This record gives sequence, C-alpha cells and structure tokens, in this order.
Amino acid sequence: MSSAPAFIDISEGDQAEELLEYYASKGQKLTVSVETSGMPAVVHALAEHCAVVLKASDEDATAPMTSIFSLFHMVPPTELGVVVQNICKQISADITEKNAKFRYSLLMTLYGILDENGSHRADAWLHMLLVARKGGLQRKIQTDPESVKKNLKQWNCNTEKSQQVLRAVHDCLQETGQTASATDVLVTLLSMYTNPSTAQAKEDAQKCIVASIKDSKMFLFDHLLKLPAVEQLRGQPLFELLNIFVSGNYLDYAKFCSSNQNVIEEAGLNHSQCQHKMRILTFISLASDAPTHEVSFDLLTTALALDNDDDTEMLIIDAIRTTTVKAKIDQQKRIVSVSTYLPRTFGTAGWQMVYDRLSKCYQSMASAAESLRQLP
Repeated sequence: MSSAPAFIDISEGDQAEELLEYYASKGQKLTVSVETSGMPAVVHALAEHCAVVLKASDEDATAPMTSIFSLFHMVPPTELGVVVQNICKQISADITEKNAKFRYSLLMTLYGILDENGSHRADAWLHMLLVARKGGLQRKIQTDPESVKKNLKQWNCNTEKSQQVLRAVHDCLQETGQTASATDVLVTLLSMYTNPSTAQAKEDAQKCIVASIKDSKMFLFDHLLKLPAVEQLRGQPLFELLNIFVSGNYLDYAKFCSSNQNVIEEAGLNHSQCQHKMRILTFISLASDAPTHEVSFDLLTTALALDNDDDTEMLIIDAIRTTTVKAKIDQQKRIVSVSTYLPRTFGTAGWQMVYDRLSKCYQSMASAAESLRQLP
C-alpha cells in the first residue's frame, strides 16, 4: 500500500500527535496516544472519529483527512480492513448535493493508496458508489458489468464481498434506467452461490426473476432456470410465473393470474406490461410452430385474447419493433408471415437454426466467389 501525500516534513508519530491535538481542538478528545497506545491504535481512533474533521469546510478538512490516509501504512494488514471500513462509513454519511463531490474525491484518494490487488479497494469503491448515488454523481463511476467483473477479479474479493458489490451495482444501474445491464449483474451474482438454499440467495433469485420480466427488452428466460438459486424457488408462484415466460402462452398467464391475483402486484410487476410481453412471446411460439411460419389473424386473435384485427396488427408491429421477429403482414389474406424469430428456448433447435443460417451464408459467399472467378 502506498502512502497518501501529506506534505509534512515530520515523523509519523509527530503527525499522529498533531492530529490528536487537532481533534481535541474540535471537541473530540481521544483517549489514545502514540507512546502509550501505539500507532495502529491511534490510526484506528482517528479513522473511527473523523466525522469531527468532516464538519469543517471542504478546504479545511482536506489536509487532516489526507494526513490520516498517509498513516494507514502504519496499520498491520490484518487490521487495515476495519480501519478502511470505519473511515469510509464516516465519509459516506450524511451526503448532500453540496458535499458529495468533496466526499467522493476523498474516497478516490483513499482508493488510490490502497493495494490495487487487495479487497480493501472494494470497500472504498462501494462507498464511492454510495456517495455517487446519493449525490447524483453516477456518471463519475464505472458500473458497466464488464468493468465491475474485471475489478472484482483484480481485487481478489471473496464471494460475499463480490456479491455485496454486485447488489450495489445492480441498484445503481436500475436507478439510471440501465435495466439490461442490471439484470446481467444479477445473473452473475446468482451464479456465484455455492449454497443456493440460503435466504439471501432466494431473495436475490426473486429479484432477478422480477427484474428480468420487467425488462422490456428481455424475451429469453430459459437461462435463469439453470441457476441453482432460482431452482430453489420451485413450487413457489414466482417460479411458476417464470416458467410461463420461458415456454408458456398468454392463456397460461391469464390462468395463472386468476389463481394468483396478488402475486403480480406483490412482486412489483405491472400486469398490463406482463400481458403485452406474454402476447409477444406467444406470437413467437405460434410463428415457430407453424410449418410455413405463417399465422392467421383468427388464430392470433383467439390465442392472444384480442378484440379485433386492429389490436392484432398493432401487437405484431410491437413485436417487430422488439427485433424478436421479422415479419410481413398481408391484410388482404389476414395472415402474418414470419421470416426470422428469436427462439424462446435455446436448445438443439436453436443450434440447428444457427447452423442453417451459417450454411446459407457460406453457400451465398461461395456462389459470389465463383461468380467473381468467372469474370473476364
């Protein structure tokens, strides 16, 4: 761990004693000293009670806070985690738009002096994220899933700490409307559980299911069923609902709602949005099951419980906008022809579709190459 620049030409012991005197002048007299308690104990106390420093103006608080950081290398590695957590809690407390930038800069300074391959950086980063969220500074911190995964690997975090970081990142991404990335983070979090039967694992699994269903751009759900933490919910209404979104149809959803009226609302889901997504998913299933991938308006209207052709046509247009299908409507024949679609489950059929498309692409390229060779 490197030391923060303090710009004071005195020994660490004298520096610590001056900080103790400064605390006392602000009404916070600490019952420790370098001589009787030792440097680690003094740094512990300075970090734990640094709120008295933070009451000063940003300008006046900068020097003593940086001075405290510069003493962290005097703390044994086995005790450093407590010191880092204590000072981070003080810095990230009582955040306002007025003090957020300064508090964030303090945490960045702390982050910079900590071992880049140590898990203590995760603690500092977590509090940076907390301050950013409270102070509207989310753009200052990288929360994209790939950057976060890279950081977790570098920090050598244990599973518990990694999941703590991922939960915080998920909440931040949700707040900023990045729902797809937020769901990706939750799936990563769930995949880390070695004991998926814990209460926390089940809570995270429920949150992941709800977030996935809510995500207006997500139409593929079968990968969630492979997560052990999600499997632990089998037998519960939310797991049944997930199965419907994986492979069920609109009428299955309507039947579920009639038997579980409170589940949708208690989960924080919007019934109208769920209806719309299930209609699109059912349309995809009907198109994939049809031998010619043509579906009549009569079948769609019945299967999707729609009132008329106008509603059916609008549903088809909405499905096309999601890019889950490519289709053309023939209003005279009252049919829709689907050229491509996103399989709802990706198994043997899905791989066969990939193979067929690649083969077709290869044949087209081979034909074009042959035509070029025959040019004079």
